[in-house]
Amino acid sequence: MALHQRSFASPGTRRVRRISRAMLILAIMSTLFMSGASSRDQSAPFGTGPGAWPVAGAVYEVSPEYFPNHSLNEITARIPALQKLGISVLYITPIFQCAGTAQYLILDYYTINPRYGTAADLTQLIKVAHQHGIKVLLDLVTSLTSEGSYIMTNHPDWIMRGSDGKMAGYYPFPAWGWALDGANPGLWARRS
Repeated sequence: MALHQRSFASPGTRRVRRISRAMLILAIMSTLFMSGASSRDQSAPFGTGPGAWPVAGAVYEVSPEYFPNHSLNEITARIPALQKLGISVLYITPIFQCAGTAQYLILDYYTINPRYGTAADLTQLIKVAHQHGIKVLLDLVTSLTSEGSYIMTNHPDWIMRGSDGKMAGYYPFPAWGWALDGANPGLWARRS
């Protein structure tokens, strides 16, 4: 418990996030990978046929923040080495334009944070990863938004509101941003 409290209180440390269904699946898959399980040991969790993603290989989480120049190109340069390590999935923390240095407070889902590079850099990273048999997962948050975001500017009606009509902060950490109203049909139509 003290570790979690310290993590939340210390700026610049890894934040503990609410576990979503996707993160739970990732955690289960990572556990299977570390245990040496292969796709021969179990059925694919996401179906069979074209587009199926069998449980095989290892997931490698990476952020441009881990590199000296904070660039997508630095990740791209490491892909051949990751392939030699048996990595089959590159899980990249948020790289989209965000509020300050808060990667998870995304302002624009269609713009790469200039600190990390360009859309062309991301396209090249994905191309090289696929050439090396590595899939790419991009992490992004769709449950909250922050001041100055596309949603706050153009669709304030998508923000969850309390019974008093005031915008609701993201639970359990309202300082992180405003909660999006998942029951709003306009929000879902935009997401799909």
